[in-house]
Parts: sequence; structure tokens; C-alpha cells
Amino acid sequence: MSTPQMKRQTQGLALAAALMLSPLSMAAPGVGSPLVLPPAEQAALGQQIGLRLNRDYHDLTRVPAALAALKPQAGALPGPVLAEAWTRLLQDQLNDAHARLVYSPEALPLDADAAEEGPSGPPPEVMRHLNCGVERVEHYPGNIGYLRVDAMAPPEACAPTMAAALQVLAQSDALILDLRRNRGGSPDMVQWLASHLLPPQTALSSMVRARDASSEALKTQAGLPGPDLSRVPLYLLTSSKTFSAGEHLAYDLQQAGRATVVGEPSGGGANPGAFRTVHPHFRLWVSLARSVSPVTGGNWEGHGVQPDERVKAPEARRVAYGRALKDLVQAKAPSAMPGEREEILGELDEVSKLLGL
Repeated sequence: MSTPQMKRQTQGLALAAALMLSPLSMAAPGVGSPLVLPPAEQAALGQQIGLRLNRDYHDLTRVPAALAALKPQAGALPGPVLAEAWTRLLQDQLNDAHARLVYSPEALPLDADAAEEGPSGPPPEVMRHLNCGVERVEHYPGNIGYLRVDAMAPPEACAPTMAAALQVLAQSDALILDLRRNRGGSPDMVQWLASHLLPPQTALSSMVRARDASSEALKTQAGLPGPDLSRVPLYLLTSSKTFSAGEHLAYDLQQAGRATVVGEPSGGGANPGAFRTVHPHFRLWVSLARSVSPVTGGNWEGHGVQPDERVKAPEARRVAYGRALKDLVQAKAPSAMPGEREEILGELDEVSKLLGL
């Protein structure tokens, strides 16, 4: 696959995964009982899954074991039950947290695959509903900025919103970036955000396909709208729900020595891809590539991004705030209000409660 082709297939694909794994994406129950598949139809579905994996999956060496595990059951199974069981098998055999078979109570359009070949992402009304992933922008005493981003939305539609959020925080002496509920999104937004947090031309995790030895290298870019925050101390919050492109940003910033990660190990999904229709009522997530770090030569698949300071997710913002204040005090960072940070640290529990941390 050429680099332009890979870019067309991988850009924004993890956002489809984010929507698939989010309550916002859950299809409404159909009228009547779910489709029930007898063994013969299960076998036919398994054959279609095999055709799709052999055609598109990024690493063919993993496919045979996965297909061998997808054996029809002795009796008929409802679609949702079969999808859940085969999802577990695919994830185990492919060693791929993204792998997923999804049942649709409504018949899927025949042209669904063609629609998914181009850059993916939620429709404009969903992006507006999600505010392009920007959930909260706040300023804390001690001049600490806080930004919560719940999705990596495509920058071609959402860069202005994200740039506006960053501009609000441009005067901060330290920044807390909250990815605890970020289920993934567009690799292009990972690159866009990283370009504001790292020097230009910094190598990011690339997209690699083992089946044809093709790859797409990602680097930070210069000249994008928004402030340069590459020298602002950065604290990144993660949880077990942080997934896919959310992990991509956290992992690359951590491995570059740019961010201190606070919270829980993330979900462990490092393979961008896309949904493919394999039956009128089933869609299969197919990973088209794997992420490879220029620093470690590996990625976060299966084990997640490991925090530098491990705390329970609900405590991560308070802990990161205290750590940011302490680091600024120890670094003797200039302040327009001398002694303010020391005073806050002395009353940190009370201040944190007042701020709702």
C-alpha cells in the first residue's frame, strides 16, 4: 500500500472506534427479537470474516489462529450473543484490543464499505454535539491550565475549536491535559495536538503494515493555528477508558519525555483501522496497521500507557494539580503573585474541594 493510500485509510479511523465503544454510538434496539443464527449461518459469517481479514488485516500471520477459533456453536445463537463471544475470541487470538464484531438490529446498507474507504469520522451534527471533543477548559489558582479532551476529532473540521481552547490556556505556567474519557479518534488530531506540544519535526508513532512492509511516518508540523505550548510543563491524565488515539498522544508525549502521566494504565489499543460489513447485520473492525514508536520500537497494545504516577482515575486531576504546583515551586518558576503557589500547597485539600477536583 502506498503512503497516500495508507493515509486515506488510517486518518480518522480510530475515531470510528471511539464512537463504536462510546454510549453515543450504541444503536437503538430494533423492533422485535434479534436475528438468530443457526450453525450453518454462523459458518457462513465466519467465512466472510475470514475473507475480510485475509484481504485487509495488517498482519496476516495472526489471522489463521483467529479464524480457527471462530467455530460455529452446536445450537442457534442470537446475533448479539454471537457478536460478543466472537469479539472475545478475535481479541484474544489477534492480540488486538480494537478487534470487534458488532451486531446491528437494523439491516446495514450494502454500500457501507465504500462509504468507509474515505476519511472517516462522525457526521457534522455529532461533532457539534461533542464540541469537537473539547469538554472543559479551566484556569486554576497558581496559573495552571486544564483542558479535557474526550475525542480526537478530525482537524479539518475541528482545528478552530481546539485552537480556541488552547489559546485560552496560552498564558498558563503549567498545563493539565485530561484524556481519562478519551476513547480515541483521528490520528491527524493526534498529530495536530502534538504539534502544539512538541517542537516541529518531532517524530511520532508511525503506522506500519507487516503484510506489505509499508509504513507512514508521522511528525509534528510547524505553522499551525494556535499557541506554541512546547515549553509549558505538561501533565497528562489517563484511565482504563483512555483508548486508541487518546493513548497514541499520551504514549508519544510520555516517551518523548514531554509529559508526566498521572492516573491509571490506559486501555491498550494501538491498531488503527475501520469497520467492514461482513453480513447484513454484522460489522467487523479490521485493524489496517499498527502503531510503532520511534523511541521504543513498540507500542501500548495490550498493556496500555503506564502512568508515571499511578493513582485511581477520579483522583488524577487533584494529584496532577498538586504535582504541577510543587514542580513550579521547586523550579523557582517566576510568578506574578509571589508565594501564591506555596500558600495553595499548604491548603491543597481545601482548595481542591473548592475547585471540584
